[in-house]
Amino acid sequence: MSLIRTTGEKEYEDVLALSQYAFQYTLTEEQKNQKKKTLERQQIWAVYDDKNEMESKLHILPHHIWIEGLPISMGGIAGVATWPEYRRHGNVASLIMHALKQMKKDGHVLSYLHPFKVSFYRKYGWELIADKNYYELSKEHFVPFQSVNGMVKRVNIEKEWEVLNNVYEQFSQLYNGMLKRNKFWWLNHVQSSGFHFVAALNEHQQVVGYMMYKIENKIFEVEEFIPLNEQAFKILWNFICQHDSMVNQLSIRWAGTEAWLFLLDNPYCKQTTFPYFMGRIVDAPAFLKLYPFKEGEHSVFLHLYDEHCPWNNGTYHIKNGVVTPFLKGKEGSTCIHPPKRGLQLDIQTLTTALLGYRSVKQLSQMGKITGDAHEKENFAQIITQKTTNFLDFF
Repeated sequence: MSLIRTTGEKEYEDVLALSQYAFQYTLTEEQKNQKKKTLERQQIWAVYDDKNEMESKLHILPHHIWIEGLPISMGGIAGVATWPEYRRHGNVASLIMHALKQMKKDGHVLSYLHPFKVSFYRKYGWELIADKNYYELSKEHFVPFQSVNGMVKRVNIEKEWEVLNNVYEQFSQLYNGMLKRNKFWWLNHVQSSGFHFVAALNEHQQVVGYMMYKIENKIFEVEEFIPLNEQAFKILWNFICQHDSMVNQLSIRWAGTEAWLFLLDNPYCKQTTFPYFMGRIVDAPAFLKLYPFKEGEHSVFLHLYDEHCPWNNGTYHIKNGVVTPFLKGKEGSTCIHPPKRGLQLDIQTLTTALLGYRSVKQLSQMGKITGDAHEKENFAQIITQKTTNFLDFF
């Protein structure tokens, strides 16, 4: 008889052993000790057999993400793994359902995860909410800008993480869905072996941007490129150009909506976009209450369906920024005798629309939102116009 329970500090070795096996890496003793510090900040739920042996596990990381400048509680799902001899016993499905109930109990209205397979997590109500965009350029692109005021300063992240975080949080407000970082996250998750940090300073010595990069095998790899304005972009770009004798290629990660490439002498380059993170509304009534709907005359009824979280099923009326649960449905139905007006959609579609990853128009064209065209327009008018971005990993 299997049992789901939390793991304690004495079981961290078992947790790390399963992670190393499942994700195929090896930790030194020093790395294990460091990893255990991160485990202390997580909820780790595991399936145990009748001999108290761990079969499967799942981690919940407490976080907040930004939506229209508001910090929203989010539970990150990570480290989902099963020993091969226990696979296909339904353990992961049981852990996911348990995690959804636990996150709701803990006040996490959203959940994020990085999928090993998108279709697997779609079955449980998660949907894509962010892409990862890379641009590949050769050193022939390294044409510096002329007459740029400002300079680059190297940053010791251990001592000056707040300098970077201040820029990061300003940048975060341009998008929805970005992680609210703290000191522990900067030093134990953002900081990575071999990477350097430099800040862009304007003529008044104010920090207006930063870059996280490393150089390896003659490739200049930029993992975070965060300019707050044109001046910061040019300062950081000119710094990259100073490496023309050291590297042959530049790989840089930008958000898909950033247009900085347009400023380059030769913007032509290879651009690659990957579907990246998935998100899910865990507690729809709570999330809709927090969500910054725009006030105005537009109103809409949403008939929401959630196969795995019946507490989300129902009809919600949104008017003047206020959400009223109009009717609550039973498990397996959107609502009881729903009004004739309104939009029909599932939890995945609502998640991706409210975060801004896909527009109401796009989702309607794909058949994900059904209902009157005028009400679709009303819905589009009262939700965010920002798109999503997510730089982190867990």
